[in-house]
Amino acid sequence: MDDKMKQALLECCERNCEVLSPDVVAFMQDLVNTAIETSVNKVDDMFVPIINMGFEVLDDFLAIQIDKIDEVEG
Repeated sequence: MDDKMKQALLECCERNCEVLSPDVVAFMQDLVNTAIETSVNKVDDMFVPIINMGFEVLDDFLAIQIDKIDEVEG
């Protein structure tokens, strides 16, 4: 993943951070992967690794944000 994509994904996470949680992210990843796996269009299968990398970035972002919240509350 290039830096431009990583930055765009982080900015998207920041715009939506009020509704994001690890459970929501897990649901989104499962939903996207299920849709791709059951799709008759097999071209989208090649995007699964890229999409899942995006979810890894999101997981990392959430972990950092949760740590920040814990620091403020603690």
